[in-house]
Amino acid sequence: MRAKTKIYHVECFRCCACMRRLETGDEFALRQDGLFCRHDHDVLEGGKHCTGAAGLPGSENNNNASLTNNNHHLHPNDGSMSGEDTRYLGRAS
Repeated sequence: MRAKTKIYHVECFRCCACMRRLETGDEFALRQDGLFCRHDHDVLEGGKHCTGAAGLPGSENNNNASLTNNNHHLHPNDGSMSGEDTRYLGRAS
């Protein structure tokens, strides 16, 4: 599975909070601190009042994304996130 420049084994594409495997059609957020299912992302963002186009709090500056199945594990040299708390919202497909 691919999320932005990060590549994951299908079995490794999991929410880092609840460890639930993300399936086709699931919404997710790729943040500097990890990959989150929509529920756990909403919990983390619960104190914020902005709602973006994707319906997730704080998503006003984020891009929606699709994922591809590449069966590779996340590798640090596949690209890097910026130092800020980057959020990349998407739907697994």
